[in-house]
Amino acid sequence: MRKLYTAFLVLFFLPQFLAAQNENVIARNPDVIVGQLIRTTPPLGKFRKPDGWIDVPVRDENGRIWPDDKRPIPFVPNIYPGQQETTDPALQNVYPKPSSNDGRAARSVTTNFNGMGYTFVNPPDPTICAGPNHIIQMINGGSGAYLKVFNKSGGQVVAQTYLDQITGRGGLGDPIAEYDHIADRFVLMEFANKPENGNQEGLIIAVSQTPDPAGAWNVYFYGYGSTFPDYPKLSVWTDAYYCTTNDFASAISYTGTSAWAFDRAAMLAGNATASAQRFTIGSASKHFSTCPVLLQGNAVPPAGTGGLIAYMQDNVWTSSTTDVDSIGMLEFDVDFVTPANSSISHRASLATAAFKSDICTASRGRCISQPGSTIFLEALQQKIMNQPVYRNFGTYEGIVLTHIVDKGSNISGVRWYELNKTTGNWSINQQSTYTPDNTHRFMPGVCYDNGGNIGLVYNVSSSATSVFPGVRYTGRKQCDPLNTMTYSEDIIIAGAAANGSSRYGDYNHLVADPDGVTFWMTAEWNSTSQWSTRIASFTLDPCTPVCTSPSGLTASAITTNTATVSWTAVGSALSYDVDYKEATSPTWINAATTTTSTAVNLSGLNPSVVYDYRVRSNCATGSSAYSSAQFTTAATPPLCGTPTGLTESAITTNSATVSWTSVPNALSYDVDYKETSSSTWINAATSTTATSVNLISLNAATSYDWRVRATCEAGSGNYATQTFTTAAPPVTCPGPYDVGTNGTTGGAAEIPFNTDVRGAINPRGDNDYYRFVITTPGTVSITLGTLPANYQLALVNSGGATLNTSQNNGTTSEAINNVNLAAGTYYARVYPKGNASSTLCYTLRVTTGTASLPDADMLTRAEAKTPQVKVFPNPANSTLLVNISNFKGTTRLSLFDITGRLVMDRVVQTANSALNISTLSPGTYALRMRNIDGTVSTVKVVKY
Repeated sequence: MRKLYTAFLVLFFLPQFLAAQNENVIARNPDVIVGQLIRTTPPLGKFRKPDGWIDVPVRDENGRIWPDDKRPIPFVPNIYPGQQETTDPALQNVYPKPSSNDGRAARSVTTNFNGMGYTFVNPPDPTICAGPNHIIQMINGGSGAYLKVFNKSGGQVVAQTYLDQITGRGGLGDPIAEYDHIADRFVLMEFANKPENGNQEGLIIAVSQTPDPAGAWNVYFYGYGSTFPDYPKLSVWTDAYYCTTNDFASAISYTGTSAWAFDRAAMLAGNATASAQRFTIGSASKHFSTCPVLLQGNAVPPAGTGGLIAYMQDNVWTSSTTDVDSIGMLEFDVDFVTPANSSISHRASLATAAFKSDICTASRGRCISQPGSTIFLEALQQKIMNQPVYRNFGTYEGIVLTHIVDKGSNISGVRWYELNKTTGNWSINQQSTYTPDNTHRFMPGVCYDNGGNIGLVYNVSSSATSVFPGVRYTGRKQCDPLNTMTYSEDIIIAGAAANGSSRYGDYNHLVADPDGVTFWMTAEWNSTSQWSTRIASFTLDPCTPVCTSPSGLTASAITTNTATVSWTAVGSALSYDVDYKEATSPTWINAATTTTSTAVNLSGLNPSVVYDYRVRSNCATGSSAYSSAQFTTAATPPLCGTPTGLTESAITTNSATVSWTSVPNALSYDVDYKETSSSTWINAATSTTATSVNLISLNAATSYDWRVRATCEAGSGNYATQTFTTAAPPVTCPGPYDVGTNGTTGGAAEIPFNTDVRGAINPRGDNDYYRFVITTPGTVSITLGTLPANYQLALVNSGGATLNTSQNNGTTSEAINNVNLAAGTYYARVYPKGNASSTLCYTLRVTTGTASLPDADMLTRAEAKTPQVKVFPNPANSTLLVNISNFKGTTRLSLFDITGRLVMDRVVQTANSALNISTLSPGTYALRMRNIDGTVSTVKVVKY
């Protein structure tokens, strides 16, 4: 009876006794380690292996390469007399039907693809983290930890790369990848290679500078002296990044376990000496391979809640007969300002259903059989698996965690727990061992979604059931009966071969997507005798409709200090919450609460700054997880430059085209003009994007000013101004021979004899040449009258030599009289001495002293004389065929209009020629033939 009463007291008061230990402070005044910001990386999306980089071998197929081949002595818990269970009392006894019949259509594997492959080392230790748009996987390689960044469809964003190539510091592996839901950042960790880090053991942690993992990262090193921090596990919490390590002195013997707190805010800000604090929590069996609890989701723990660290206690590990199998919780309260205020305490010790923590007694727990192989895989027994997960559901807080147990007969099963807390302390809400058959299930990962549903992923293998190492999963809805995984087991990837090494792995990883409903996992499996890794995602159907996170996040109308963010409406949403912040800040700024709009204007921003913004839906069932995106505000625009290269073209009497060289950053241009004598500007163009403008309705022979300025985002620049003068009205000189400007002998018009020719000097400085042909030697006189200015007269031969001149001063008429000329071509040259007039005409006349028929009678002679040249057809429209009956060699054909103006001049070498007259106006013309022997013949031609 006394024994029964004693047992009753123990059972009755045990929970109270255990609760009384919850607040026991283990230690105060932690070690403070000053971190080193060893590098800010270039963007990983543009990363290339550094030139000359040597990958130092640090691992082989047996694990880490140790100096002098001194490997750590495996830790084996002390075993004391006590009850060692043969059958697990928490076994789940009822399992759902196969997935094809379980009636849960919403459960599905949404993504499933191979991760990084075999790297010639054991174990791979796969780990994963998931952000809004990317996932990062890490595994062990021969020179430390590999990483690879994928998009959510499995596409490569950053290629497989050693972390130490990016960080610049040698690493050893045992990687952990985490996503910080609150800050929207990624965190990667591996332990350091002592010879490459100042001969110090330690940890290397990289924190992304932005939500894009392909961007730049801040890299920190935390030195640990000569103590090797083995099996590091990392978690995200509100006030710190927490970590646990198994410590080995001189890398060969276990000395205890440490708990770390890294200054999260300082690391997110890129502080050069972001510190860490460390407590040694002892070398008891229960503290070996503890694991920090990961915060997931955007709902944070209550204020003052420190980082939580979970451990497991097997009753056979202590000599006390009152100890029972339990799950324990430590709390690390950190004060980075005053480290003396920091402490680590027992938060809870919760009695569980009895379990047997070792699967078998083989060295290193080599208990997992494989079909057709004598190699047994290490079970990774007697430790909390990577990693416990925390969520705040509003009405309660929850933690899920897992480890493996012997279900009986040395078969590994998965023990999982859900801890709850409303007020006061933690308690076990439910627990169970999942093992629907005699296949080994080991290296599990467990996680919540935002509805309180629980996903469970694990490896399988068994020679007894002919199952090669592969990956499976199950789950339960929050509203399902307690202590039960209600989803049927489903296969993520089935193994096809036995692994060639017993060092199969130290952990897998299961995490939640920021969308709150998707689970992401990575684990190893075997298609051959060498391991592979797998990445997959899946969802569980909720108890009530899920409040979906908004999609289609877009930023528009971005200026230097404003932006509009918008998103696609969610069908079940009643309203939305919107926050924003600078990407480098840990603090969100509220932009809208319970807005019913799907767009919000942000103002008061800073130029050239990357901003994060996030939106969540509010539904009748609660709020969704946030969806996040980024934008960059516009840079402060440079001052607008002044246009250069001002040019005028196509100037007429009443129009001109003004143009300029484009100005960098100009959005448009304004153009004005005015008469130089006027004070009033006239607008020609406003906000034109062209670099030229046509000015019209101008006055002839008038000086005009014009100006142009550029308009940029920063405003309008200065005007550039220039002047031009419109053309004078064209000269109208009476008479049929207004020949205009012909400044060279080659452009000279052929004029008739004994006829007044009218012309004008335009522009000033021009020469007017007139050609006449002497066929019979004789005398010629040339007169120049009606002069508007001091003009000169010269007689020039065909070689360009001046034969005679007349150079009277002023407007006195000029004359060259009775010059004897041989047969040939000559020119009368008219040119100004000083000023000229473009509007007043002079009169030129070449008079012959012979009795030959004047050229003015050309058409009459053409009709009267028997032609030596024939044309046909006549009349003609386009082509005139010419036949010279007495052709004697080179012949000149000249075509004159009714006014005597030369309209065509050709030299031919044959008796038959064709002239193109299609461009001539209809009318009567005279075709004159001058043969090489001086023979001249003229014929009348009609163009219709």
